Amino acid sequence: GTPYRIHIELARDLSNDFSTRNKMKREQINNFEARQAASFDIFNANKDLLLGRDQLSNEDIMKKRLYDEQFGTCMYSAKKIDMSILFTNQVQIDHILPYSKSYDDSYSNKVLVLTEANQEKRDRTPYQWIGNNKDKLLYLFFYFCEVQNESQTQYK
Repeated sequence: GTPYRIHIELARDLSNDFSTRNKMKREQINNFEARQAASFDIFNANKDLLLGRDQLSNEDIMKKRLYDEQFGTCMYSAKKIDMSILFTNQVQIDHILPYSKSYDDSYSNKVLVLTEANQEKRDRTPYQWIGNNKDKLLYLFFYFCEVQNESQTQYK
């Protein structure tokens, strides 16, 4: 008959011992369960913002996760992102280092940004985009230092 389940181990997995592989598998299961729970919570808390959809897309979930991590702030303009536009095309997920140049599609290479700011950055790295504009660099640096300090104070 047909197999119930197929298990594929990649070469990178085989280099780890059995207990490490089990730990990795438990982390993956925990991440999946946390994502499912977060998806349910996000959907229920934001039904009015989802414009009649009956479920969240992967992009919606990532937008909300990045929104929370970034304290609702666009990483390129330092403007606040209103929750009412989060699930619209006015907000985008961008690759910090352009995917076309880095081929890095990992979560750590993604930020939540306003579409207008993302269009200004285009297909450039932050360094190429900011260039010699010291005013923009200092503004973003000090703004995010202030946000970081506020978040540390808030969660103590």
